[in-house]
Amino acid sequence: MRLILIPTLLLLLCFTAFAQGGDKDIAAKADFLISLSDNAEWTDGGGPNDSGPVVIGVIGSSPLLPKLKALAGGTGGKYVIKELAISDDYSGCHILFMPIGELAQLAKILKKVNGTTILTVSDAKDFARYGVMVNFFKEDGKSKVKAEVNTMVLQGAGIKLSNKLMKKVVSI
Repeated sequence: MRLILIPTLLLLLCFTAFAQGGDKDIAAKADFLISLSDNAEWTDGGGPNDSGPVVIGVIGSSPLLPKLKALAGGTGGKYVIKELAISDDYSGCHILFMPIGELAQLAKILKKVNGTTILTVSDAKDFARYGVMVNFFKEDGKSKVKAEVNTMVLQGAGIKLSNKLMKKVVSI
């Protein structure tokens, strides 16, 4: 039993470290999330306004949380970072980051935000194809984190990303 358990644990730890990325990846994703609201326009007025903070919700205990909180702390209250569970209400969020890897969990979350103006972001492979608006990924053999954007879902939610940002992402 012990011979099976140890390799399985080691494999799980390696996969988790790879999926979460290193410090450089975490910093790139956190910077992107913080700057996303400055490069997005909520055409129906459902986004952040000048008088209140941008609320970024993070589902679960992502390694991005400490970096996001550090970045948000230096903005004079412009950003609020909320740690959320899948079962929570996301209605106060402008941006929702979903560091999950299971399609069943993704389906639950997307069902809850359907019909809202919450900008959804993930870092699970191919999740933009399943309805996430912005998804982080790495090309095979490359070390730089990139973002892909599901333009149809964005348009359906009444969110438009700046031309400057759209030049830096992959549209699907």
